[in-house]
Amino acid sequence: MFTTTNSYAIAYFLPIILRDGMGFSVAKAQCLVAPPYCVAAVVMVIQAYYRDKWHLRGPIIVFNTAISKPFFCVLSYYYTKQLRA
Repeated sequence: MFTTTNSYAIAYFLPIILRDGMGFSVAKAQCLVAPPYCVAAVVMVIQAYYRDKWHLRGPIIVFNTAISKPFFCVLSYYYTKQLRA
């Protein structure tokens, strides 16, 4: 549940943050939002294939969480918008 809430919040507010907070145009903000979702779709399909093949769901979720945690910590550490662009 909390993962879905975070995903929807990022999907909704990221174009607004890029447009209003960082000064990108509407078209450029939308173009900057799309690539992470394309990569995520590819990773999702690959992981779904192996989850079904190996009948493992929990370890892959733990692996995804372990990988994403350091990146969120780094993202929260940098507070200037130049480093986040």
